[in-house]
Amino acid sequence: MARPTPPHHLLALPALILAGVLWAGAAQADCGGLVQAAGRGDLAAVRAGLAGGADVNCRGPKGLTAVWAAAEGGHPQVIQALAKAGADLEAGDGHWGPPLMAAVMVGERPSVEALIDAGADVNATGYQGRTPLMQASYKGRLDIVKLLLAHGADPNRVGPEGVTAIKLAAAKHQSWVIMALRKAGAREGN
Repeated sequence: MARPTPPHHLLALPALILAGVLWAGAAQADCGGLVQAAGRGDLAAVRAGLAGGADVNCRGPKGLTAVWAAAEGGHPQVIQALAKAGADLEAGDGHWGPPLMAAVMVGERPSVEALIDAGADVNATGYQGRTPLMQASYKGRLDIVKLLLAHGADPNRVGPEGVTAIKLAAAKHQSWVIMALRKAGAREGN
C-alpha cells in the first residue's frame, strides 16, 4: 500500500528546523567574535560584527558582553562604538560587576572616561558590593577618583560591612586619595 504524501508545506519543515539551528549557531559565533574583537580593541571587526547583525548585548563564551571586554582591555574607541549601538553599560560579568568597574579594576582611565561619557552609572555596585569610587580609592588611582567625583560619585556611599571609599584608601595608606575624598565631602566616621 502506498504511503500518503504529506502536504508540501510539511516537506520543508526539516530544512527550516536545520536552518534555525544553523542560524542560532551563527548568531552565537557572531557573538563570540564580537566579544573577542572588542576585547582586543579591533574597532573594524566590532563595526563589521554589528553591521552583520551581531547582538550588541550578547554574552560570549565566558559570559562577558562586548562592552565589558572592551572596558577590561582598555579600548575607549570600541566602548564608544558599542555604546552608540545601544550596549547595556550596566551589564555585569557576574563577579566584578558592570563594565565601569572592570575599567577601574585595571586602571584604564580612558575607558573610564568613555563609559562615563556614554552614561554609565558612577555609583553602581560590583565586586564585593563596592562602587567604582571605592575600588579606585583602594587602588590609589587618584586620577580616576577625581574623575568619578567630578561626575557625581558619592564619596559617602557605604558598602557591605561598613566599607567606604575613605576607609579603603586609608587601609592602603593612599594619602592623596584621602585628601581628594575629604575635599569632596567624604566623612571619616562612615
